Amino acid sequence: MIRNVYVRLAILAVIIVVALISLYPTMVPKDPTTGEAILPTWWTRIKALPQKRISLGLDLRGGVYLVYTVKLDEVVKIEGRRVIETLDNESLREKGITVKDAQISDDGKVSVVFADTKSFQDGGKIAKEEFSEDWNMSVDKDNPIMLILEIKQNAVRKYRDEAIKQVRRTVSNRVDKWGLAEASVQIKPPDQIIIELPGIEETGRVEKVIRAQANLELKLVLSSGASKESILQEKGGRISRYQEIIPNKDSTTGIVQEYLLMKKQPDITGDCIRSARQGFGGDFGNQAVVFFTLKPGDSCAGKFARLTGANIGQRLAIVLDGEITSAPVIRARIRDSGVIEGSFTIESANDLAIVLKAGSLKVPVVKDRVEKIGPSLGQDHIKRGRFAIMIGGVLVMIFMIVYYRFGGAASDLALILNLVLILSALATFGATLTLPGLAGIVLTVGMAVDANVLVYERIREELRTGKTPRASIELGYKRALVTILDANITTFITAVVLYVNGTGPIKGFAVTLMFGIVFSVFTAIFVTRILIDWRLERYPDAELSI
Repeated sequence: MIRNVYVRLAILAVIIVVALISLYPTMVPKDPTTGEAILPTWWTRIKALPQKRISLGLDLRGGVYLVYTVKLDEVVKIEGRRVIETLDNESLREKGITVKDAQISDDGKVSVVFADTKSFQDGGKIAKEEFSEDWNMSVDKDNPIMLILEIKQNAVRKYRDEAIKQVRRTVSNRVDKWGLAEASVQIKPPDQIIIELPGIEETGRVEKVIRAQANLELKLVLSSGASKESILQEKGGRISRYQEIIPNKDSTTGIVQEYLLMKKQPDITGDCIRSARQGFGGDFGNQAVVFFTLKPGDSCAGKFARLTGANIGQRLAIVLDGEITSAPVIRARIRDSGVIEGSFTIESANDLAIVLKAGSLKVPVVKDRVEKIGPSLGQDHIKRGRFAIMIGGVLVMIFMIVYYRFGGAASDLALILNLVLILSALATFGATLTLPGLAGIVLTVGMAVDANVLVYERIREELRTGKTPRASIELGYKRALVTILDANITTFITAVVLYVNGTGPIKGFAVTLMFGIVFSVFTAIFVTRILIDWRLERYPDAELSI
């Protein structure tokens, strides 16, 4: 029995050491500029050791709370344009499928007028294969070669759900790549994105990163001129409906230098971007630029290689969000990389690289509101939370010692260990400590000794029936276990539901509550039992003091 007690004490000691190691980065001083823990060099070299402090949420650390509305009403029009691009393009025209006109109404109805009956029949087959699942199709009653497509309601819901999830994923990737790993990006149904940026005070630059559409297109330049009229005159007064003329502005002054004629449909899109980084280039090699590489495969890098190889001496326009950033001449076949030049600063070039790597926003977003929370308010919350935990903990500990004597002292030690384990778990799993999380810890202080109260009262009942201290302890823990597990499991399930269905603050409360429940059961059943068994083995003739 003695050996068994000391084995359990050794296991407990290992657990305490591991918990303290997890908390070490949080306990050491932090760098005032970066907020990172100041760790010894030998510690940082051992990658298995924890390196980061416990992350503080927006309400404790201060920062910015941003709310954006996703323009989901644009989803149907975006999908409608995709339908038109599929049916009305040069590749189909070369196969004899010609579209005379295509329009999208305000309610998202697509009307496609074909040039002849054969085009209508062949185009209708393509439309049926591609879009019949999500679109209802009919023939206009007044025009037998006009195809009408109306989106189904279930498809509207599907596209809207996909759109807001894509926006959340893209925005989250952008703020992560911008170095804001502690940022929180959540969906607030039906159409809002909530972004929390702890430690951020100036929002202008990060807002640009969040809002940027980042639609990158690479297009071959077909012709150029000093004005639109000169290009039209060169082309006989009109251009193809598959072409467009875009002004090429000076990147510094914004003055239009020339106009470029190119196809509407891009040769390469930003979906092919594999990576992007800020660097230096230009005529003198000291201009901030963005280098990018394309994804491998026939549809991206392979297509780019064929495009550049077949058009040496031609110009390739790099179009970002509808504006030309540069239009260099293709000097040689390029396999999978390129460079974007413009009047970039190092910061703006880096930001562009970030949004290109994270991907474009399929649906535009509009800023709804911005709330700034000062760090002084967060410090006040921390002080008040710490005070509440201390007062609650001291009162509980005094009560337990007075009422249960040695058993109460064992519970108090278990309570302290419980708090250490909760904080170490937050540090280990990278969870963020928020003000509701502090509330969860305060609640845990009271719950942590609740199980011991059940156990000790059971032990007292067994002692009153005349059983020995050892038998009373055994039966007390055994018979109270079912009640303890029942109460804590039901509370844990509630915490899980809060975490799954809640957002920011509610999740913070749920996380600390779940950790608190697990560790309070562990300390109440395992830790206090070790201490009581140790005392009983060490001082068998002493009063049990419960």
